[in-house]
Amino acid sequence: MEELFPVLEFPRPALQFQQTEQHLKVWDAFRKKWIVHTPEEWVRQHLLHFLVEQGYPAGCIQVERMVNYNGLRKRFDILVRDRNGNPWLLVECKAPTIPISLAESFQIATYNRILGAPYLCLSNGKETYMAIITDTGIEKVNNWPVFNR
Repeated sequence: MEELFPVLEFPRPALQFQQTEQHLKVWDAFRKKWIVHTPEEWVRQHLLHFLVEQGYPAGCIQVERMVNYNGLRKRFDILVRDRNGNPWLLVECKAPTIPISLAESFQIATYNRILGAPYLCLSNGKETYMAIITDTGIEKVNNWPVFNR
């Protein structure tokens, strides 16, 4: 059971589940639909609920939207927009068993070349790395940025 519902560094949200013949599904309140429960989705759901608990408005959060990069269709995990609709925080989720590595950093950097969010986050639910893009480069951030935009 631990492999289906591993303990993560984020508070466990109250989630609804549905068992179909093929899959266990989780209700995604942000996308307003049932999503196949995968290890990555488990992390994504924890992070979504955590962001709202931290004061990020649910209406400013987008989940799994498509972006075009060099003619390829890519899909980011979570994007928080400021109140003017500008990208503000881009979050890339991985399954808890996937270590955060250079490959994941490249993936989020690729998405952010299109989106231009100043804050970036990589998380597998066990490790979370935050950064801010400044005029001089990328700097590690130790705390979640406060949403007051």
